Amino acid sequence: MAKIVKKKTEKPLAVNIPNQLNAGTVIDGSITIEGHLRLDGRIKGDITCSGKLVVGEKGEVVGNIHSQSADIMGSVHGDVQVKENTTLSSKSMVKGNIYTFSINIEPGAVFNGKCIMGGDEK
Repeated sequence: MAKIVKKKTEKPLAVNIPNQLNAGTVIDGSITIEGHLRLDGRIKGDITCSGKLVVGEKGEVVGNIHSQSADIMGSVHGDVQVKENTTLSSKSMVKGNIYTFSINIEPGAVFNGKCIMGGDEK
């Protein structure tokens, strides 16, 4: 005779799922995000993000960025202010000043502006 064993029902783990704006999404206005954001669409306005901001290859920002950290693979036309690390990938284009604690710029990235490093905020 088979013995029936009941499994404990476990509570699902809380997962921090980032906010995402997909390609084809267009926002005209500034946004504020609590947590992380991945942007593959277009925003015409400022972005304030309390976590990590990822601008995908098709992502475009026409406005200023304020975030904890940033990985930029798309284009940004505006100033970028990041408290920790900023990474510009080989396909990125930034036209504006960058204020950051540290920066990584891959070969092929386009950056037209000045960079202020070391925690000094504008």
